[in-house]
Amino acid sequence: RADILVDTGRKRPCKQRPAILYRLESPCCVMFDQVMNGAEA
Repeated sequence: RADILVDTGRKRPCKQRPAILYRLESPCCVMFDQVMNGAEA
């Protein structure tokens, strides 16, 4: 899943971060990540 987050970070207007910080600091990208992963998180 980490590789998905990093790859998504490159494509979306968000900064590359470790998964935890990525989710905490990028709520817009977290929502996108949830959609990509079937809203598991």
